Amino acid sequence: MDPDFRNRGVVHGHSPSVRLALLGVATFVVTTNSLNIAGLLPNIAEGLDVSIGSVSYGITAYALVAAIASPLFASVFSRRSRTAVLTTGLVVVAVGTSVAAVAPTLAWFIGGRALSALGAAAVVPVAMAVAPELVAPERRGRALAAVGVGFTAATALGAPIATALAALTDWRVSMGIVAGLAALVSFAMMGFVRDLPIGHVPGGRALLTVFSNPLLLIALVGNVLVVLAMEIVYIFGAEVSGRTGTPLAILLLLIGIAGIAGTLAGGRLDDRWGHGPVGLFGTAVLACTLLFLTSAGNSYALAAVGFAAYGVASCLVVIPRQHQLISIAPQVATVSLSWFSTTNYVGIALAPLIGAQLVHDGGSAIALGGATIACLAFVLFALGLRVQRRTAHPTSVAATLADAGSRGARTLE
Repeated sequence: MDPDFRNRGVVHGHSPSVRLALLGVATFVVTTNSLNIAGLLPNIAEGLDVSIGSVSYGITAYALVAAIASPLFASVFSRRSRTAVLTTGLVVVAVGTSVAAVAPTLAWFIGGRALSALGAAAVVPVAMAVAPELVAPERRGRALAAVGVGFTAATALGAPIATALAALTDWRVSMGIVAGLAALVSFAMMGFVRDLPIGHVPGGRALLTVFSNPLLLIALVGNVLVVLAMEIVYIFGAEVSGRTGTPLAILLLLIGIAGIAGTLAGGRLDDRWGHGPVGLFGTAVLACTLLFLTSAGNSYALAAVGFAAYGVASCLVVIPRQHQLISIAPQVATVSLSWFSTTNYVGIALAPLIGAQLVHDGGSAIALGGATIACLAFVLFALGLRVQRRTAHPTSVAATLADAGSRGARTLE
């Protein structure tokens, strides 16, 4: 046990539990801000007098900015005070969300979303990286879970509540409250989360070593497709379900609750069966679920069943996809997982662009498009596993590629 961990956890009288709780709240607020627009698309489109497809470009702008900024910030701010990075990032989230909330035009709205994405790109990686360093080694998994619960809670509660609040009041009020929460948490960070340890992250050039391993590239492209299939239905949930306001908020709540079950099941099944079978099974279930949702607009009951199944399937595949990246090249796992986050944002960014082309044909077309993309992800995932298994011996191509990636990482660092 690290004899100094107690001193690292307690600064100015504040225990690790308090600090972890605040980090979890920070991820909750930031994630809620990134997700809540999906349930507000019809309201925002009406308020700005534009099409739903046009408003969805705000999601693209947010995701693209976060995708590019996350790995860059991780490198640029690696030696900066983590407390300062967290606090500044939350302030930027608050300012950007405020700009979007009072935006008189679509351009101002998208600009505000892009600004808030810069803040999110600074907050989330730091919160996840610092959590394990606040506790003893044997409690690091629980520390990560304490912060990670912010993501799940945002899906299960934050986004649905924001959608319901917009239905009761106005979308501007809903976004304004999120901005206020971000500001409050930033002040709390200054008072309760001080002197966080400064860790080591890969240098900027080392982040590029993942591109030297074809197996990692296959896995990451597959992840883009999985996220794209999920998000195209989530973002255009109003069109797929044929519901808005409170009924839509309930469906989003079902996704979040079911997602918790999917996450827990994914971890247990991955430990028991391995990432390959579980990943293939989850992707297949996702494709079937999205196909089922082509008829969701005909019945609210069908929509509820479909959205709940979607929540389970979409979260069931997360851990297997991460595990696959780690198993391909353990030596560069940190680099691989940093790009995993970026591919998530790329998928999110592409979803509105494709969805905007399909939305004119109705919710069934969107769900069918998502199912088709999920099938492509299944094929790519299966291909990657097949190649990985056929080259799994010590003298294999996979081992050689992994070693090459590791040597490249050491060279670039």
